Amino acid sequence: MIEFRSTGRKVHSEVFMRKIKTKTAGAASLNTATTTELAMIPVALGVAEGAELMQGMAIVIIGGLFASTVLTLLLIPTFYLLLDRFHRGKYVRQAEERKAL
Repeated sequence: MIEFRSTGRKVHSEVFMRKIKTKTAGAASLNTATTTELAMIPVALGVAEGAELMQGMAIVIIGGLFASTVLTLLLIPTFYLLLDRFHRGKYVRQAEERKAL
């Protein structure tokens, strides 16, 4: 976003490109995490022989992958958009104050 402001490109094209990149990167991240979590379910349930030793680790891996996926795909982009809106509003107010002078 900062690059687009400094180069003077339109914000609309940047938002469109960001949505496309987020969908492709998000899909890859989601697919990787989901397949790993699904592969860990039998170990977490302790179905196989000798799985008691690895059961705790599998549960932690599933929880960690779920938490990191939620952070990556939902929380971080949301905070970024909120901060961007806050800064954009701040710049608009500063520009209006300059025009008023």
